[in-house]
Parts: sequence; C-alpha cells; structure tokens
Amino acid sequence: MSKIGDSSAGLIFRLPEFLNTYSALWVPVYLEPITFSGERITIGFVFRAIDGTIKVVNTLPLDALSKVFGNKGKDLHSLASFVLTSFDAHMRATQKFETFVPSVKGVFIGEAIETFDTDLESIIYQVRKNYSVFSALFVSGEDLLTKSRIESQAKIWAATIKNEATKIRPSLSVNFNREFKFREGARAANIGYVGNNVAFNFGALDPNSSSFLQQQNRIIRHAIELNSLNKLGMSEFTHLEVNVWTPKKRELNKATYIKLHSVSEELEQLGDDIDIRIALGQDLKKVTNYILADSGLQ
Repeated sequence: MSKIGDSSAGLIFRLPEFLNTYSALWVPVYLEPITFSGERITIGFVFRAIDGTIKVVNTLPLDALSKVFGNKGKDLHSLASFVLTSFDAHMRATQKFETFVPSVKGVFIGEAIETFDTDLESIIYQVRKNYSVFSALFVSGEDLLTKSRIESQAKIWAATIKNEATKIRPSLSVNFNREFKFREGARAANIGYVGNNVAFNFGALDPNSSSFLQQQNRIIRHAIELNSLNKLGMSEFTHLEVNVWTPKKRELNKATYIKLHSVSEELEQLGDDIDIRIALGQDLKKVTNYILADSGLQ
C-alpha cells in the first residue's frame, strides 16, 4: 500500500460491484370489504426472494384507512394483519403461494410475478409504489422522509463533531466545511474538515433506506475528494478518512445488518486501494481526538 500523502505513488482504483441480478417472486393479496361486491383493495404483498427469504408487507397505512373508512378503518387494518400473518406462517412452512387457503371470506390471492432489482428491499419498494394505490401514496411519502432523514443525519453527524471540537478549541471552526477546486471550471468540493496532517469527510449509510446505493456512491465520491487533496501540493496528510454514520446494530434486523456489513467490506477495500480510511460506525470521541491532537501541531 502506498503511503498516505504520497501523490506520486501508483494508484489502484476499483469501484465495488453492485450487481443488478437479484430477483423475487411476489403475489398481491386482495380483500373485498363488501363480500361479493367485486370491489377489491390490495391489503398486502407476499415476497419470496431468490435466496428463499420470505417477506410479507401490509400495504394499508392505518392513518389513511381511518380517513377513508372512519372508525371502521381500524377493523379493516386488523383484518388485513390477521390474513397476512397467516400467509406469512404458511410461506415459512411451505414456501408455496398456491397452497395458501385464506380463512376469511372475501380474500383473494393474485398471480405470482417475478421482479428484478438490486436487493429485496428495492424490489419491495418498487412493487409497493407501482401496484397499490394506498401503498403508493404511503411509500412515496415514507421514502422522502427516509431520504431526508439520511441526508440530514450526515449533516447532524458532521455538525456534532464540529461542535465537540470547537467547544474545546473555537479557532478550529474555520477548518470545517472548506471548499477546494480540483479542476479548472469544476464545481468546488466541500471537505468536512482539513487540518495540518488530517482531513475528514463525513457521510451516512442506512440499509433501511431506498437511497442506499446513492449513499454508497456519495461516500465513494467523498473518498476520491480526499485523495485529490494530495494533488494540490498540500503537506503530506498522515490520516485521511471518510467517517460514516450508520444505525446502531440493535436498530437493524438480520437482513439489513448483513446488507450493511457486506457493503462496508466493499467500501473499506476501496478505501485501502486509494489510501483513504472509510470508517463506518459512531465513534465521536475518536474522530474528535484526531482533530484536537492534530490542531496542536504547528
């Protein structure tokens, strides 16, 4: 591995592979609120992924049901949950859509459809958005909230580190959010922190978010920006790092934990290839100590 700060060293650069070959079979589950009326609503989707993972999704947000059906909305939501819980147990036992027999009248199972995307969560998001009126209205708003939360979380994480450092050394304020132009005519890059011998960019990565791939790409861009600092003829940095906020382990289920762990290995390997540390986790004290220790070097 080349020494950090040595811009003359050979650079081995490779992007992590994000495959687009994941598939899942899914069926819609319909309910006739007035039996035999022929008027059906989609109460859920049942997914069976290529790796055998089973996921059942209720597409009826309780708030929306209450607005449409009044005080009957809660009963309808409970009925949908009962049907989908039964279907979930059946799928985990048999892995078969076609052998499920609803115990409630007016429930119908649609034809199985195969869908491809990057992972199961992406497939679920795509199906929810495109195949159910209630779910489309809900998931779009939910996605905007999630996206906003992740984007703001990166800013919150960076601001927290800045506050901790400047609380002890106020003069460091000018070292945060510094702009650099790496090419003539190019848009200036905003670097999270640039000190004497250390520089940081800050990001966020949440496997529960539908913008997960965009978050990964943003972290990659942050790493490339830090690497470009060496090309400006600045002093040799002893530590260049993209420090990434992630949800705590207890906030993740098994699938999202595996998803995050897999991507973290790809990102860390990319960082090794270009001599940039990509650190995932919430270690506020360690980052602050790096900055404070570096600020004492004149």
